[in-house]
Amino acid sequence: MKALFLDIDGVLQPVRNQHRFDHIHNFELPGVCKELNQRVTNGLDLYEFCGGDEEDRRFKAEHHGLSAQNYDVAAVLWDWDPEAVRLLHQVLDETGAKIVLSTDWREKGFEFCQALFDIHGLGQYLYGATFFPGSYFDPKRSEDKDRYAREHDWGVMQFTLTDEFRKIYPETEVNGHLRWFERRTAEILEYLDRHREITAFVAVDDIDLSIGLGEHFVYSADRRDCITPEMAQKMKAALSIEDGPYPLPASLQTEKLRQWREKWVKNCKYRM
Repeated sequence: MKALFLDIDGVLQPVRNQHRFDHIHNFELPGVCKELNQRVTNGLDLYEFCGGDEEDRRFKAEHHGLSAQNYDVAAVLWDWDPEAVRLLHQVLDETGAKIVLSTDWREKGFEFCQALFDIHGLGQYLYGATFFPGSYFDPKRSEDKDRYAREHDWGVMQFTLTDEFRKIYPETEVNGHLRWFERRTAEILEYLDRHREITAFVAVDDIDLSIGLGEHFVYSADRRDCITPEMAQKMKAALSIEDGPYPLPASLQTEKLRQWREKWVKNCKYRM
């Protein structure tokens, strides 16, 4: 299997794009969400998820303060770059790769991300996500008794893995800039260790993940442009390198890691 570890901000969504605010303040989103529910049939009612009639009325009355879900849906609709989305489709279709979310957007909840990706026909490629402790916008968040423990334990494991990897990959100067092993790289490599079915992969991100990922990384250095044709070619080239699976170094295969996975990953309801 081939995996494409995907970031969103600076990869599909240019930082310059802020069109969502115009559309939201023109009260377009409720009607668009109703239309999307006719087209995006994956079990999630986007209109109700974004607040439905009550949220729509409240916003029109107060003219401020929509929920974060509304801004996320609007961003996908009006701020994701159409050419970047087209190029991502092209890469996935030509290589047969599946998407693994490495973006911070995964914290919004896997089901919500699935619905967002379905808006652009990308949900069919979604395979999973690197580990995250929960969903920031889960309506049942207050009832989640284990959330703090998950976040604490993951924070400790994340720090431990990153710290150990930095002993293997020391800081390096690249083109006059100091680069170091990133936390997100540790998340990707931890995922790869658990998913031995992956034999080729690429990560595309606007954070430099080259230390630790090497030729398996494509850098979206100009966050204004996102995925470009040149980047798409590099992504396809990286996905042609079938040198997996990718187990963690023996020094990182610790009992603490095994126990953490047994406790939090084994029975996780999300696809991790």
